[in-house]
Amino acid sequence: MLNVNNISKIYGNFSVLKDVSFQAEAGDVIGIIGANGCGKSTLLKIISGIVAPTAGEVSYEGALSSLLEIGSGIHPDLTGKANYFLKGGILGIGKRELQAKYEQLVAFTELGDWLDQPVKNYSNGMYMRLAFGIALALDADIYLFDEILSVGDAPFQQKCLRTIEELSDKGKIILMVSHNMSEITNHCSRVLWLNEQKVVLGDVSEDIIGDYLSSAFNKPHDLPHRLEDVVINDLVLQPDSVVTGNEPLEIRLDLHIAKPLQNFQVTVHIQDQQSIPIFSVSTATANDWSTPGIGNHVLAVTIPANFLNQGIYTLSFYLHIEKQVHQIRNLTFFRVTDDAQNNQLFSGKIKTNLGWKLK
Repeated sequence: MLNVNNISKIYGNFSVLKDVSFQAEAGDVIGIIGANGCGKSTLLKIISGIVAPTAGEVSYEGALSSLLEIGSGIHPDLTGKANYFLKGGILGIGKRELQAKYEQLVAFTELGDWLDQPVKNYSNGMYMRLAFGIALALDADIYLFDEILSVGDAPFQQKCLRTIEELSDKGKIILMVSHNMSEITNHCSRVLWLNEQKVVLGDVSEDIIGDYLSSAFNKPHDLPHRLEDVVINDLVLQPDSVVTGNEPLEIRLDLHIAKPLQNFQVTVHIQDQQSIPIFSVSTATANDWSTPGIGNHVLAVTIPANFLNQGIYTLSFYLHIEKQVHQIRNLTFFRVTDDAQNNQLFSGKIKTNLGWKLK
């Protein structure tokens, strides 16, 4: 059990956290989300005892292990192996027990002979492997992870995520900070959103994550946006930024063109919440497209109904103006919901009906 009661933290005249309270029980995997500077890392540092709160208290049962920064708690001049035995000794674990668990560290980290090299020669990804491996080998009841999967190769990241699920199955408590909404959705049982010093806590659902993204992208904050002689005045999603899977979504750009153009093309990129491209659509392949003239224009494209599976998606734009290409990344987002009973039949992001025939 982990109890966080009315935690507040003030640095000078700046309040980072205010009256943050929540509980975590055995098996909980809580994803912590929020805008940069909202206090996510500070909260984990307070729970781990690295930073003292201005007010409030934290209590928990059992041992706690934290990976809050790459290389934190790792001595750069010692080898990976020496760091393991040093940290275990500080925690009061006997040498015989540490030796017995060392092979677990070797197998998990896959660092091989690098464990006999000074850590100062490690890459960031190797640092993360070592720190994560030490935390697992030394065992704990509560784990705190702060953006630990922002470095390292994809296979090892997936290995870490599978390990987090295994820890949860063993009754461990995991708190993990991440800006990757796919990680939160797929690997957490609950989500804690630090929203302007307030706490929103609940089961992982598209609603909480969608509300969080809405707070960041509710209205494109970069508009109006001037690109040479083209101004993007507004971006409108019709009917809204939240649509059901069985209704179309129209994307409309309000444009102003200041002078005649010889070439003007627009490409829309749709990515999922992990920034993985899903598909693109461009005026370059439109049969009836012609370069617009001077004045105000509305450029619209429609994503058909029953095309995208449920999930959260971001919109990026590439504007080809004369010989230049301008990128506007993650201008806004939209969410597709689907309550259809057969929705579990569709994996992936695309679920369009290609048409079936029985012959």
